Amino acid sequence: MQLLKLDDGGLLVYSPTRISRDVFEQIEAHGTPQILIAPNHYHHAALPVFREHYPDALVAAPRVAIPRLEKQGRLGLSSLDAARERLPEGVKLIECEGTRTGETWLEDRRGDAPQLAVCDAFFNAQGLMRKTMGFALRVLRGAPGLCIGSTYRWLGLKDERGYHAWLRDYLSELAPAKVSFCHGVPIEGNDCSERLLNLAERRLRR
Repeated sequence: MQLLKLDDGGLLVYSPTRISRDVFEQIEAHGTPQILIAPNHYHHAALPVFREHYPDALVAAPRVAIPRLEKQGRLGLSSLDAARERLPEGVKLIECEGTRTGETWLEDRRGDAPQLAVCDAFFNAQGLMRKTMGFALRVLRGAPGLCIGSTYRWLGLKDERGYHAWLRDYLSELAPAKVSFCHGVPIEGNDCSERLLNLAERRLRR
């Protein structure tokens, strides 16, 4: 989950996640959520409780993801275009090419260096993972460290070569100084694009 401050002081919440019992108090210390973004057709489990807590918030998802989300009972969703109309200058919602899940990223070019938040495309799980989840992540090549999980390749991508070509062009142009992940800890530095693209060269079809 990532928070982004809007021009009027409200918040955009990217991939709402109930990470703790006091998550709403933690969020509201930064502002009131006005936009909730489901960044693909898998990341929606916490939407009902967030919508209940913030009934006036716009809830948006990529068009590709909306049919599956509706089947899961997530009704009344807006397209990302409705959210884009309310974004600050320099902030974009980027729908990745070549995916079947609608994988969408949050790009922020404000300030001196661009920042990027991604959903399932990359994992960066750290530390010892000895329990069931850690074992599953390792088997599916989602851990340890910076990874492209096998599930993303198998279930998330419709055109792996096309996605890879798009990814190469996009990250080379953006050159983010910080990349945050829904699954894992951020990376920072001038080599963020290089690290992600080197991984993609090893893991994705060209």
